[in-house]
Amino acid sequence: MTQAARGRVDDALERAHAWQPRTNAFTRILDDEAKADADALDAGVGRPTPLSGMPVAIKDHLDVRGQPTTGCCAAIDPKPAERDATLVGRLRAAGAVVIGRTNMHELAAGVTNLASACGPTRNPFDLSRMTGGSSGGSAAAVAAGTVPLSLVSDTGGSARIPASFCGAWGLKATHGRLPLDGMMPLAPEMDCAGLIADSPDALEQGWRAIAGRLDDPTPVMRVGVLRGGRWERSSLEVRDAIDDATRRLDARHVVVRDVDGSELDDVHHVWNRIAWPSFGERYAHVMHDPALGSDIAAVIRWGLHHRADKTDALGRAERIRAWFATVFEDVDLLVTATTPYVAPDLDATEVDLGDGTTMDAHRGPAWFVTAANVAGLPALSVPFARSKDGLPIGVQLIGPADGESTLMQAGAILVPNDAEPPPLPEP
Repeated sequence: MTQAARGRVDDALERAHAWQPRTNAFTRILDDEAKADADALDAGVGRPTPLSGMPVAIKDHLDVRGQPTTGCCAAIDPKPAERDATLVGRLRAAGAVVIGRTNMHELAAGVTNLASACGPTRNPFDLSRMTGGSSGGSAAAVAAGTVPLSLVSDTGGSARIPASFCGAWGLKATHGRLPLDGMMPLAPEMDCAGLIADSPDALEQGWRAIAGRLDDPTPVMRVGVLRGGRWERSSLEVRDAIDDATRRLDARHVVVRDVDGSELDDVHHVWNRIAWPSFGERYAHVMHDPALGSDIAAVIRWGLHHRADKTDALGRAERIRAWFATVFEDVDLLVTATTPYVAPDLDATEVDLGDGTTMDAHRGPAWFVTAANVAGLPALSVPFARSKDGLPIGVQLIGPADGESTLMQAGAILVPNDAEPPPLPEP
């Protein structure tokens, strides 16, 4: 350990407070608790731990003992949690120190992190731009250098979208691989935990802590690039980044070929008709609460209205999973963009893609990510490039079930260890 836990935690808390007025990344900064936990680690209480006092943040819909879990929703009873969520407990057992709870899109039901009872978040790369969501506070905290790791969820891109917008690493696990007790549900059919990290090393350490093991990666020899249909719709800069990523893989002697992904053109339609009916049933009891955001109330109503569509959507999801299984007989991983454009302005309603077309600023961020959720597969957003304005561009890797280690290995191929992160404004 190069620095005592208390020193690492004090540095993280100082940076969290300095950035908070600018990014609104945190809902609560746990100064006293974090310092006490760090002091206990430094005093040698218990056995040596792998994370050795690493400061971490926890998304506001995962239980942290003694703290309310509301999902940034004022209609949820702010009753303190009696115990940690299992994954929070695993991070602590590995030596992590929780320094705060992070802001999120209300009830995780959105991809901008603008609709939140905790207020909107702002991107550390450009405070006039979105972080993405629903884990926007976590991505902002990581991007600002406050913590190297945050525990989040990913039911529809909630780890990968803000990681892409904020220049971080965002991992969605295989559906069902991680325990979800102590995490507020959105749609059990696709609910999944994830991580946002500032580096491959932090991501690997965090994954080992919450998964209990680090599987041997499969050598990445064959990669497919999803083309056709919805996979062609992105900004010119994002398209260039995907082409650059394929050239980098080719230079590392990885066989790269195009895969026709037009079979998945209806995937977001399927996701909506699985997720929102489940969400509507779960939160119908707060639909008429005046404290609930109007956008979220509308989503609940929509989900309840479309409950009859869910059975057909689940059947279609099975066929989508079968499609992926067939594709993974011929390639080890798939490559796409993570988001179709860089982080939009906070007040944007549409984004110019540079080819004479525009895309919705509030729905577009999920364009490429929901396929992995419907299929239950692991996926990773890699901070690959920057736009002409210096904004992060993420490349997404999708792997077969339980392929998290392979994704992380491939991510390291795309981003060399000596790659310099984009400069951030000082707090």
